[in-house]
Amino acid sequence: MVYGPHVTIVDKVDQLNAMNQFLYAIVAGPKELLPNVPAQSFVDVRDAALAHVRALESPEAAGRRFLITSEMFKWHQVVDILNEAYPGRYDELAQKERVDEQPVHKISNDAAREKLGMTFIGLKKCILDAAEDMIRLCDPKGGN
Repeated sequence: MVYGPHVTIVDKVDQLNAMNQFLYAIVAGPKELLPNVPAQSFVDVRDAALAHVRALESPEAAGRRFLITSEMFKWHQVVDILNEAYPGRYDELAQKERVDEQPVHKISNDAAREKLGMTFIGLKKCILDAAEDMIRLCDPKGGN
């Protein structure tokens, strides 16, 4: 999954990409349980772009494929990050029963770190930077 802030100004929810529309549903204050999906991996869109540039510039990358991913995450972590940054806004969702989200796969980004020199943006920064865009969409006046 690729998440993160937009380079261009997004004025409408339908201008968000598919992954960020899913994140928007949480940021906007859903009334449902968290997605009943297994833990999954993600990459910040800025890291995905940087990896493409580095792969083009690196002779060592020629003919290779790289797993461009930051880390595994669980949806309740997203809610916890948002609750910490915006106290009270996501309390209802945070208090709902959490599903047992077990990873369905393991990931390794070692090759991208070693051959492309990647250091990946973590979940907290990715979610908070993306949330700023989405909160503006939820409340154009900028209120919490």
